[in-house]
This record gives sequence, structure tokens and C-alpha cells, in this order.
Amino acid sequence: MLRCACPGGSAASAGDTVVTRRNNRRLALSGSDWVKNGDRWTVRDVLPGGAVTVQHHHTRRVITLPASYAGQHLALGYASTVHAAQGATADTCHTVATGSEDRQLLYVAMTRGRTSNHLYLSTAGDGDEHSVLTPDALLPPTAVDLLTRIIDRDGAQVSATTAQAQLADPAVRLGAAADRYHDSLHVAALHRLGNQGLAALNRAAEQVLPGLSDAPAWTTLRASLALHAATDTRHDPSPDPSPDPSPDGATDRQLLAVQAATRVLHQALRRGEVRSAADPAAVLDWRLDLSDPSRPRPTRALTGTARTPGPLSWLPAIPPGLEHDQRWGVYLQARHGYTTYLAEQVAERARAWTPTSARPGLRRCSAPTAPATCSPTSPSGEPPTTSRTTT
Repeated sequence: MLRCACPGGSAASAGDTVVTRRNNRRLALSGSDWVKNGDRWTVRDVLPGGAVTVQHHHTRRVITLPASYAGQHLALGYASTVHAAQGATADTCHTVATGSEDRQLLYVAMTRGRTSNHLYLSTAGDGDEHSVLTPDALLPPTAVDLLTRIIDRDGAQVSATTAQAQLADPAVRLGAAADRYHDSLHVAALHRLGNQGLAALNRAAEQVLPGLSDAPAWTTLRASLALHAATDTRHDPSPDPSPDPSPDGATDRQLLAVQAATRVLHQALRRGEVRSAADPAAVLDWRLDLSDPSRPRPTRALTGTARTPGPLSWLPAIPPGLEHDQRWGVYLQARHGYTTYLAEQVAERARAWTPTSARPGLRRCSAPTAPATCSPTSPSGEPPTTSRTTT
């Protein structure tokens, strides 16, 4: 039996299903039809020299493809992308999905088979070194989790006005606004500490716990410590210094700020042993988390002065050392005000919910702290231990 060599190393013989991959108007099927990209055929015969006689699946017309076309643009048709398979029907369909598809694409894939349709999802990582620290790598999803994500993902096209309205929704913008506010606090605190202060903080951390500055999460912990240092105004008698302080004054202030951060680091270390941890910096940073009121928290001013709280209950307020800073004060206050505005908009909408209009799984929020206390309920009906804004 003669076989036709196809691109990619495969081969087709009589009875195989094949697909053409390039339009060619010179290969006419009729006065108004020709060989097109994506057409599916059944091989009737392979001729000496490489030409292939095929029969179209739908029109049942027969044509002989020359060897020059078949050798470059003819492929086996047993597998294809979902987009190329639209309109095709088989007895049994096997679909391999990545988990990034939307529900519209899944519907097309799972309706190609007459008698059965099978879906395969990979729960293993892709081996990319850049995805090692992603949530899915640390807590791999199950096949049911991936399928749930696909079904939840809507790929339907929307109009420009609808897309604009969705992007302007406060519930959509609040998450990004909160992340930017929190990140700007850390950047400002690190900038205020300066290069000399950061170097001194690295040395102090090594004295407290050798090897801490080499831990993977050290940069995250260092930013948290810098934020705590900006909160402790006891080391900064002038909260609004000149933009160009003298080198000696800046160094003294930075070293005092490092001492304040070191005190917080000692306080976190006293909460338990960390030397056996794979990443002690991550453990210590978790001990500085804002959700537990017993942990050190930048929103508590050590001076005891009343200050505007954070825009959400788990976000820090602007530390005194940054609130009146000439370079960062206005910017941080604007970030704080924008995040607070969006949180109030979300809370106002939540207060207007009724048992029929509220999203499933939510309990009623208590005003006026709806952004801080509104949370999903567990299967038992009890709220989880940690509250977060539900949008």
C-alpha cells in the first residue's frame, strides 16, 4: 500500500482522514468551489509519484491533489484545534484543554462527538522556572478546579460601551486600587530609608538572624520593616524634613529608623522559632500580617495620636513619617482617598442588596464597615476567620 508523506513526519494512506492547509483556486472541485484551508477529506488512493486522490467529507466530490500540494499542505485530520473543528462531527471526540479556555470554546469542543465526548485536563506544572512561585504551583488545582474556572470564564464578545461600563465598575477597580496603595506605601518607605539605611538594615538583620538577608522573601520582609520604621515617629522629630538634608543628619535619621525596624524584627522573632523554616523571611513577614490584631501593625501609631485609618481594615494607614513627607505625602493621600472612595461605592451597593439580588454565598454586610466585614460564608453557614472585601 502506497503512503503519502505529510508535513511533520506523518504519513497518510487509503482510508485516512486528512485536512488541507492552504487555499488553492487552481484545484477546482466545481465551477464555484475549490480546495480550501480547513477542508476535510478521506483518502481514496495514493498514486505513484506522491499524488493523492481524496473525497470531500461534505460535498462528496473527488479530486486528485498533486504531489507538490500534498507534500506541503496535507495533514492528518484526526486532531485539530477547537476553532478548526467547529462544524465537524465525529463518533467520539477527545479534547485536551489547558484550563485557560472559556466556556464558549469548551461548549464547541464537547459537542463534536455523536456518541461520547471526553475532556482531559493537566494538573501538573509546565516546568517553567518563572511559574514556580505562582499560586497554582504552590497549591496545584484539581481537574474539577480547572473545569470550574473554564465554566466561570465568559469569552462572549461585548460592545465597547459595555466594556467601558464594566471597567468603570468600582467593584472591578477596587482590587487594583488597594494593591497600588499598599505597594506605594512600601516603595515610599524604602525610598525614605535610603540606600544607607537599607544597607544598615541588611547588616542588622544578619546580626539578628544570620542568613536572613539571603532568604527568598527578604525583600518583602524588608519592605514591611521599612513601613514599620516609618510608623515609629520617635526617631523622626521633624516629620517634614527639608528635601535636601545634610548627609550627617540623613544618616542619623536612617540609623534610628533601622533601630525601630530592628525592634519590630525582634518582636516577630519572639513569637516562635524560625530557623527550621525553608524561608524564615516569609515566616517573619507573615507574623507582621495585618489581619491579626495581636501582631505588630503599622496602622497603630506608637505616638498614640489619632490618625485616619487605612482605606480597608487590612490595609495600613499612611504612617506619620510619610503622611507629611514633601515627596510622598500628597501622592499617598491621593491613593488613600481614591481607594476609600471605591470602597465606599462598593459598600453602598452592598447595603442596597436584598436576599434576592445579593450574590450567592454572601451574608449581609453590617454598615458602616461593609468593606471590612462583608465576607463569603462557609458551607456550614459560618463566616471564615479572616474577612476580606467581597466584590
